[in-house]
Amino acid sequence: MSQPTQPRGIITAIMTPLDAEGELKREALAQILDLQHSAGVDGVFAAGTFGEGPYLSLAAKRELVDFLADRSELPVIVHVGGAVFSEILELTRYCNQYDSVCAIAAVGPFYFRPDELALVEFYRQIANVSAKPVYVYNNPGRQGYDIGPDSFGKIAGEVRQISGIKDTSNRLQQVQTLVDRFGATHFVYGAGDDTLVEQLELGVRGHISGISNLLPEVAVGIRDSLREGRKEDAIRLQREINKVRDAMKDPDLDISPYKEMLRLRGIDAGFPARPLRPLTEDERERLLRRVRPLFDALLR
Repeated sequence: MSQPTQPRGIITAIMTPLDAEGELKREALAQILDLQHSAGVDGVFAAGTFGEGPYLSLAAKRELVDFLADRSELPVIVHVGGAVFSEILELTRYCNQYDSVCAIAAVGPFYFRPDELALVEFYRQIANVSAKPVYVYNNPGRQGYDIGPDSFGKIAGEVRQISGIKDTSNRLQQVQTLVDRFGATHFVYGAGDDTLVEQLELGVRGHISGISNLLPEVAVGIRDSLREGRKEDAIRLQREINKVRDAMKDPDLDISPYKEMLRLRGIDAGFPARPLRPLTEDERERLLRRVRPLFDALLR
């Protein structure tokens, strides 16, 4: 089975458009994919935080994988993590059939905190049923603990199918340590759009970005500016991304503001997965007043 190269650069943590009944909005997802491809993004990361993976049913995740495998022109990393271990393994097996799925990732078990032995066994069992490279997905804010460099080293040392880590610790020192210790043998991906420039400069293979759902041109612009030695341009674009992110913090909701702002790109991404809620009309109007001028300035 041929597999695409693991992406390097900007990987969009792609959103999952849903209608009011929680069904996949396929046309909207196709539009998001087209936007990413035309902007020059390097890959997509599906069913993670921005993709609302933990709130999607197994059937919905399968449908999402089917669509992305058929429609995406970019390499796809599928996040298989969740609360039900049998479903994690089933989704992992399901991904094996698709050449366009280049890898899978799994956030650490959540709710009950595992010790290191349990973590190793968790990733071993996933790797045992995967025909794809497997990434540890470290997200302390969601899983409730940190899979730091020492723990990752233990997992990777005992589970040979582990190919890398997506680190969402929001700690640049930890990212640097991961790159220094493991970058020669494993893929280290960063996350956290407020430090996109810094993480690329630290040497991560790529940055898994949420804001690139909305502004892939800007994320790609940072990538290209750094590659071409135009650091001042990269920093300027980072400042603009941070302004947009700050403007989207009221209301303090995870997904709904991003789905709403996709309308500024002509895409109706619908509703968040339940029990997340959509914006009220007042929240929507206030958000548009703050964000539209920033979008217009960046995209003109």
